[in-house]
Amino acid sequence: MYRFSRVTDAAEIHKNQDVIVEYLLKVINKTPEVTLKHVMEAIEKGDSQLWLSYKGKKVLGAVVTKGVTYPARFRLLIHLCGGKDIEEWVDSAISNIEKFAKEKGLDGVEIYGRKGWTKLIPSYSSDIVYMVKEF
Repeated sequence: MYRFSRVTDAAEIHKNQDVIVEYLLKVINKTPEVTLKHVMEAIEKGDSQLWLSYKGKKVLGAVVTKGVTYPARFRLLIHLCGGKDIEEWVDSAISNIEKFAKEKGLDGVEIYGRKGWTKLIPSYSSDIVYMVKEF
């Protein structure tokens, strides 16, 4: 059974730091716009959210989201996602992230990522590597 939740305690980050860094670096190395230092600082300041996927006590994935503001919209952006067996927990991840965004009164969720996302989440529309779901 998989569990996916937003990290709200710094102790959880420190306890799982090695695997979080491992999963995020694999993605960050393909994303020249950010560095691990910038991402972790944004999480610590509360500008971004860290989500972890667990199977039992083992962390299988890490996802980072952040709010993005447009003149007429405010959405939650999933901008980093890495880990193992993503196909197994991505539905739970998306469900939880969408629920969080709705509870915060956001207009939707968007994803910037590789083309492989379109296979994992067919309910989102795709224009190359940008996907959006409006609420």
